[in-house]
Amino acid sequence: MTESTDLLTLFSRPGCHLCEEALEMIEQLNLKITLTESDITEDPGLEQRYGVAIPVLRHDRSERELAWPFGPEDVKNLLVIAAQV
Repeated sequence: MTESTDLLTLFSRPGCHLCEEALEMIEQLNLKITLTESDITEDPGLEQRYGVAIPVLRHDRSERELAWPFGPEDVKNLLVIAAQV
């Protein structure tokens, strides 16, 4: 059996210092994940949905989301909860 990797998306926009902070924090956790950044300014639907709520971290399989502010434990808990879905 192969080990599955969690797919996460970080919704952000260029020049967002909180988004940069969130990305750095997630990367420092060294988790077995695949992380994609999605620039909400490239999609009017995402811009309308997330607006000033960014950064938002979504677990793609479960579609559960974390809105800022979130910390290392919140990210780890997201992975645990999503694994139970």
